[in-house]
Amino acid sequence: MVISQNLNKILPKQYPEIKKGDTIRLTVFVDGDLQELVSGAFDLDVFFNSWEYMAQGKTLRPFKLMKYTREGSIKLEADIKMVRKAKDTNELKLICQDLMDVLNFHHIRISSLIIECI
Repeated sequence: MVISQNLNKILPKQYPEIKKGDTIRLTVFVDGDLQELVSGAFDLDVFFNSWEYMAQGKTLRPFKLMKYTREGSIKLEADIKMVRKAKDTNELKLICQDLMDVLNFHHIRISSLIIECI
């Protein structure tokens, strides 16, 4: 059975306001085993490199992956740079929601999510 988490319970109560040019570090701790999700050909860097969303009929890719590391089976960090910022969209919340959905689909629960501007 697929896990279903509520993003509002995982997101920090406050996180920095993100502007174009900012680099954000997402640190994710999980209950589950990231090793089961990743393989020699796939890791979650693929998710961060290819993440995009649709708005007004256009596909937008607001982030550029700067650095990705996975520490064992319970922690990952992604440094993503905001290269395009829409006025009326919280792209950071969208990418976190999609990441949570991917992990939950694979029976991996996010236990902690840290968001910081670096």
